[in-house]
Amino acid sequence: MKNKIKYLLIVSILSLGAVLLFYKKSKNNIVFPVPNMLDQCDSIIDIYRSDLKLFRFGENLDTDSLINEIKIKLDPVLPNTKEKYYEIMSDPDFRIISDSTYNFFGDEIPYIDEIKNGVCRYKSFLNEDANLSKLFANKINLIVYVDSDITYINQPNFTPPFIPIDFTVNPYDNSQWLLIGLHWFLGEDHAFYQSGQDFLRRRYDSIFLSSMVFNRLGYNYLSYNNMFNVDDDSFLAAMISEAKPYFFAKCMLPDVDDYRIFGFTKFTDLDGNVYDEMDFAIGNERYFWKDIILKNDLLFSSENDLKELYITPGPAITCPSRLGVWIGYQILQSYYRNNQELSLNEIMLEIDYQKILNQSNYQP
Repeated sequence: MKNKIKYLLIVSILSLGAVLLFYKKSKNNIVFPVPNMLDQCDSIIDIYRSDLKLFRFGENLDTDSLINEIKIKLDPVLPNTKEKYYEIMSDPDFRIISDSTYNFFGDEIPYIDEIKNGVCRYKSFLNEDANLSKLFANKINLIVYVDSDITYINQPNFTPPFIPIDFTVNPYDNSQWLLIGLHWFLGEDHAFYQSGQDFLRRRYDSIFLSSMVFNRLGYNYLSYNNMFNVDDDSFLAAMISEAKPYFFAKCMLPDVDDYRIFGFTKFTDLDGNVYDEMDFAIGNERYFWKDIILKNDLLFSSENDLKELYITPGPAITCPSRLGVWIGYQILQSYYRNNQELSLNEIMLEIDYQKILNQSNYQP
């Protein structure tokens, strides 16, 4: 089955230049009118730079007091002993990573205004659900940190993160914590990533930071509601369910282009030809849907090889590895266009994937 599927997708890039020109001059802003809370941003998000606290302190600073401050701030979700913090501050690997990151970004968090605006929309979204509003009633904490995991990128037992953003909830006050390691966003050519796989290295760029933040929040929202435990292993279900975090990110970041929402970069096919993933997805959407999926009756297939090729992030073979997720994303966009009375929460929690497809009237 895998070999059959692998060679079904014959690259068809006729008139791609015209398609691409249209795309780059327009934005696919089919998003929900999530109430904006931009005037309340400062009261919603709390930014804490533990990376700067640990490695960019002045000579006269009381180190013991600094570590006590960090412990008080981070212990609810990242407990560490004082000795561990002293060890981190004197670790040469941490110092190299911290210095490289600081030299790249300075004191700034890239795209922070975009992230703040998205967080305000996210909080508005939570407020639409009484249970979620109560559960996540407090501030959203954005913690910038440094770790040494990146030094293991070439180790066979280490899997570099596809989305290097962590999320957790403080069990004491239900506040949400976003954990961002800026050392994962220094650009594909940085020395840290050279032993990693190409498809990952190309994503380690700050231009994808904000979309990864809200992809992670969307994924955790779905996980909280047990949306990934649905008894449907069809290709259709995989396409749509895996597309929902991207759809969620687009709703929180309506002005961000789709190539950033998806983290699309470029890929090399089996013959060594290099393609832009976004160009390829747009130029081959109709062909992939009609001539690959529908013609070969793949919608309700449960073949794992099919999902491995078109759903699971990984090195491209004949097309971008998440082309099936891109199709699911387009189906969700069409579903919203034709059902604008639905809330974002209702669409995110809908698990009847046949219903979504039927009512989307998706026709690429």
